[in-house]
Amino acid sequence: MSSYFAFFLKLMVFTMNAQLSTIIDIARAFTVSLMLSYAAYQDIKVRRVTNKVWMVFAPIAIVLLTAEIVFSNIERYAIMLMLINIVMGFIVAFAAFYLGILGGADAKAIMILSVLVPRWPVYTMNPLEVMPPILDALITSAVIALIYFPIIFVYNLLRGDTELPLGLLGIKMCKDQAVKRKTYYIPLYKLSKDTGKLELRIRLTLPPEDELEGIWRAIESSDMDEIWVSPGIPFMVYLFIGTVIIMVFGDVFLRFLLGVFLR
Repeated sequence: MSSYFAFFLKLMVFTMNAQLSTIIDIARAFTVSLMLSYAAYQDIKVRRVTNKVWMVFAPIAIVLLTAEIVFSNIERYAIMLMLINIVMGFIVAFAAFYLGILGGADAKAIMILSVLVPRWPVYTMNPLEVMPPILDALITSAVIALIYFPIIFVYNLLRGDTELPLGLLGIKMCKDQAVKRKTYYIPLYKLSKDTGKLELRIRLTLPPEDELEGIWRAIESSDMDEIWVSPGIPFMVYLFIGTVIIMVFGDVFLRFLLGVFLR
């Protein structure tokens, strides 16, 4: 009889742990969706994300992580794995920001996401257990972002603007119109250090604010009628889409890519 009681007790503990994990994962999903949707909205509208967003959601991420470690009775190796995943997310965020690949808001979002999604959620359909979910989310977001290039090229092709590689990166538009809506565009130019004149430049990321203002001033005072600009969809938008995809559907691209390169 005692053995049956012990088995029943273990089953109840397992069920409670499973339920707690599910509750925490649902709370994480809600938090991630709210944080990234608002951050993406801000990034689109004003091209920056206020630090208040991260000040609100960082403590929530820490509380959820602490609750899982303290109350869900998970094993030590699982805790260590989550901490390793978080550290890897922080390293990638710092490296991407230092190298100028991502902006400060994107790096902060990645760091908080590392804490919010330290393991694959229990409801994820197709998790890639050997890969930290935040890294899979970044790869998925980057692949989605690549769709931008063929779309913008087809758009330019239909307009007869076939100049490469600019036709893959941006669109040609009226200078006055672009200046009026400069918040929403990235000029594909730089200021020459020697002459101070505008030069076309392949640009994938937003330049520093002071440099950007100088470029726009030079464009406004130039005699050009049309200029090349990139619509500059913030990476936060792709990060939002990619994170939601991996949290629900799991790995979408990486398993396929690994299969191709490791054959």
